[in-house]
Amino acid sequence: MELRDHEPMWGYSLRRLSSRLGAKAWVYAIALAASSCTAPVAEEASARPSVASVAQALTDTDADGMDDDWEIQHFGDLSQSDTDDFDSDDMTNGEEFLYGFNPTIPDAFDDADGDRYPNIFEIRNGGDPNNATLLPTPTFVVDDAGGGTHLTVLDAVDAADVMNGTYQIIGIAPGVYTGAANVVGVALWSDKPKFLMIGLEGAANTIIDGGATEYGWNIYNSAVISSLTFQKTALAINVIASSCEVRLVDLLVRDNANPSYTAGVYVADVENIHIVGSTFFNNRGYTGDAEQIYIGAGAATLTNTVVWGATSGPMLATAPYGVTLTTNHSLVKGQTLSGTGNLAGTSDPRLRSDGRLRSDSPLRSAGGSVAQSRLDFDGELRPTGAPDIGVDQFNDADADGLPDGWEIATYGNTTSVDGTLDPDNDSLTNAGEYDWETDMLDPDTDGDGIMDGIEVAYGLNPRVPDADDLTTDLNGDGLLDSISIQLGYVLDQTDTDGDSVSNADEILMGTNLFREDSDGDGVPDNLDPFPLDPLISAFPVDPEDVTPPIITLTAPWYAVAQ
Repeated sequence: MELRDHEPMWGYSLRRLSSRLGAKAWVYAIALAASSCTAPVAEEASARPSVASVAQALTDTDADGMDDDWEIQHFGDLSQSDTDDFDSDDMTNGEEFLYGFNPTIPDAFDDADGDRYPNIFEIRNGGDPNNATLLPTPTFVVDDAGGGTHLTVLDAVDAADVMNGTYQIIGIAPGVYTGAANVVGVALWSDKPKFLMIGLEGAANTIIDGGATEYGWNIYNSAVISSLTFQKTALAINVIASSCEVRLVDLLVRDNANPSYTAGVYVADVENIHIVGSTFFNNRGYTGDAEQIYIGAGAATLTNTVVWGATSGPMLATAPYGVTLTTNHSLVKGQTLSGTGNLAGTSDPRLRSDGRLRSDSPLRSAGGSVAQSRLDFDGELRPTGAPDIGVDQFNDADADGLPDGWEIATYGNTTSVDGTLDPDNDSLTNAGEYDWETDMLDPDTDGDGIMDGIEVAYGLNPRVPDADDLTTDLNGDGLLDSISIQLGYVLDQTDTDGDSVSNADEILMGTNLFREDSDGDGVPDNLDPFPLDPLISAFPVDPEDVTPPIITLTAPWYAVAQ
């Protein structure tokens, strides 16, 4: 069954979870001694019923529960059994046949139905990898408010025992998680199960916060980290997982900082790492390696991911040897990526301060189709083809420039506010106010005397009071910049109409800054002694009048002394 709902999809998962959490019964009670990334699955497979007990093959001469034609198509003969694992992805051949997967391609960590739960975690925990409405039951639930099985992430990891299943799910309820037991103390060791660590209601609502001092998580085993925000750590995620596969999906990694180390994701060792549908934003790390992502070993794949920040150092880097990097449908600031569908490193992704896309972002519909989560960090549904790049999906069914998810979350519907209107008359539509995070009902959000729309038009930030605009004359035209902007003058021109009379002097004389000949008598203002009188353009000649003229000029309050 496919995902169809265009509203946040968390509700079913949590309702189902709450109804089943009390029992805490394992779907699979499997004893597995080995815990390394390359452990065989023979013991686990032998403990499960063969596929023949749950599905009838069309033609099955070797009685292994798999159709002969399917076996020959994929294996070339009938030598493989249903309990074998031809592609070594920990899903048996019988399971791959049962669920319609390709047994020659490791796809255990793919997400066939796009419900955020990878295939093998669904199979091992009571879900259906082909049915987005039949979700698996988390092994443990972390909820710092007390509604789960554990209060901290570390407690849940410590409680997990590989004897109860090789693939376990730790669901993290919405909240902001701080302190060592949620941040630096979290380590996914190789003797633990292979975890899916997932924010139950998405990255926008589930935040791991290092408080600007703590290091983040350490990963030593195969794992999927999904639907979480990592912020204000000294290093969000450190991967040292030899011969393992790690996937980072639907993550918002932002505002992490470390002057001597990469601040976002540092990969010291891994066999494969996939970073999918994620946003790395304003992580400030050591420029000698990479500020945001460093791959030191293995094969790395970057898909539908944006890496951006205010700094100018390298955003993404790899070791000089021993690394294979594949990038598709991604944007990394300042870097040219090889692959398919990548955006130029000079492209401004136009992100809001919270990592969401603006209405004019080039990331919209620029992504590629992948067998991974189809829900963004707010729970909005991504399309099957051409999703947005990054953790946010900007759906706008009514085409008013406002994202549907934001409208529903704020107003309960998509009709109360029209993005094309400008109710506060500040020359910025509601859609523009969303993009710039300004107040739709306040024409001057930052209170600096300049309307929001005017600030945007002149490249200023409408959310930050611009003190210089109130007190200085940066272009030296004799007028405060704030007044110049409100009057519509171009700040980099001191003589807007090119009549050799400065803007400041035109203000003093009361002439038109936008007309070379203010009174329209055919004489430019700079040559017209009476620039406001169309009937006279020269002084009268009276040889007997030798009285010097008296001229009084009064400077307006907004003029600047020069």
